[in-house]
Amino acid sequence: MKTFKSKLREVSAIYKADQNIFNVKITQSSDANELVRKIFPVDINYREAMVVLYLNNSNRTISYGIASVGAITGTLVDIRLILRDALISMATGIILVHNHPSGNLNPSHADKQLTQKIKEAGKLMDIKLLDHLIITENDYYSFMDDGIFNF
Repeated sequence: MKTFKSKLREVSAIYKADQNIFNVKITQSSDANELVRKIFPVDINYREAMVVLYLNNSNRTISYGIASVGAITGTLVDIRLILRDALISMATGIILVHNHPSGNLNPSHADKQLTQKIKEAGKLMDIKLLDHLIITENDYYSFMDDGIFNF
């Protein structure tokens, strides 16, 4: 009879707060727009990406995460990783920000679906989705400001 040795793997994560964005008060979508442009990981006009701002209960930034860097017309986002990072940073709120290299500020059907999924998943852990911004080179769109979802 064979015995199988099971190797348990230790799970660990590193949490680093970026002092450049730490403790910034977000009171409106323009605050998030201004802040995220300082840390966005790609050229807004050429590749799509998503950044998540993690906030405390006073809507002050704790940290941010790069949820995805994609291609010219899209990027894949894993909700589990967004929520994992929210838990690690002890965030009570998150703001999603992604770009549209096309310059079109209108949210796609996929953008709306993802927003709803993240909102619902966050509810289970008392992590509130505060907004979702779509940014272009010179402008932005806010789901909250537009009232698409009752945040």
